Amino acid sequence: MDSRSWFALFVVVLIGSAGFLLGPVSGQTQSGAPARLIREEQLAVVDGIPENWRLQWSSEPSPVCPPADDTTFTCPCEPFAYGEAGTLDLVRLRNGQEYERLALTPLFEESIAGTKAVLQRWPVQDGDADRIFAHRLDSDWSAAERREIEKRSLAKIMKLADFDHDGKATEFFLPVADRPCGKSLGVVIGVSPRNTRLHVFDSVATPGVPLQLFAWEWEALQKSSGPSTVVEWRCGDHGAEVETLVQVQATTRGIQLHQEDYECTDRGRGKLTLSKDR
Repeated sequence: MDSRSWFALFVVVLIGSAGFLLGPVSGQTQSGAPARLIREEQLAVVDGIPENWRLQWSSEPSPVCPPADDTTFTCPCEPFAYGEAGTLDLVRLRNGQEYERLALTPLFEESIAGTKAVLQRWPVQDGDADRIFAHRLDSDWSAAERREIEKRSLAKIMKLADFDHDGKATEFFLPVADRPCGKSLGVVIGVSPRNTRLHVFDSVATPGVPLQLFAWEWEALQKSSGPSTVVEWRCGDHGAEVETLVQVQATTRGIQLHQEDYECTDRGRGKLTLSKDR
């Protein structure tokens, strides 16, 4: 190959790389998906290869727990306040081409939207709830407040982190349901040395079953390289007569999860009533 051919090849590669780094032009996206259906894109590096991970709706999503609505701050809405619902996929792209796709909608069977996936669109800020409850009967105020909230930067969903402690930030937590009240229940999605395809993480005891944990349990797993024990449900919380502790740990075999239940007494935690892996 002569010098002119080498130069032409260099220019093609450079242009392609620039397009990947700069992202899609307004109104267009890599792989041809309409920009209006792209909720979020993040750069992930998998085994040294840069990829775009995309949360993509199949059609226009509908509002759920909308801004400036007093129902938004009820328990079922808390993980999804100022959200939207629809059919959702996680799309993995390499060099601008779709490499893999994972359907996320089936994970949301217990969400406020029923059979639809739900994502928060705009972040909730301190004071939002107080203002909305103070003005909930003022329709003009509500309309103005909604317009202001919709000017906020979009809430970030894919916060890539290293949950399995393989040294690579190729996973993210996704809220899929709520528990009373304001307890966000979710899954972790990504790739791992044990499974290099996009997948929902499971546990050693229940392979193939999406592992749902509360947000603080996933956080404990991510922050600790060894076993970490957290309280999953406290005595008296919504009338609970059992206190549940969960030990979580990422191992080379996968995520190990051990549960212990204790009876609740007038003095707090009582005797152990259950001990199991799950």
